[in-house]
Amino acid sequence: MRGLADENMLEAAVQLLRADGHDIVWVSQAMPSVSDATVLARAMREDRVVITCDKSDYGSLIYQYGHQAQCGVVLFRFRGLPETAQAQFIANTLANEAVDWRGKFTVIRTGPVPNANTPA
Repeated sequence: MRGLADENMLEAAVQLLRADGHDIVWVSQAMPSVSDATVLARAMREDRVVITCDKSDYGSLIYQYGHQAQCGVVLFRFRGLPETAQAQFIANTLANEAVDWRGKFTVIRTGPVPNANTPA
């Protein structure tokens, strides 16, 4: 997989993905503090899947403002899971080569599903 891990992605997840042989560019190392629009543009230019835990910005860019996301975006949402388990979950999920993440906005949630009175 060719991925572009957003700045908020856990370093441990990036390291696990790289150790598994994935070609991962991490925004924190390659271009810290850039906008999500810039991250999305680079992902499209380099045919990389955006990997993020940032729940609002990419959805807004893609759906509200009409940006294309041929590269694909995978958004992870965690509740009540320690960071080490989060990193392993991300690596295990993205290691599934049967899934083509490109061209999709995928949300993967772990933990209890919030009810209408609980903020997401």
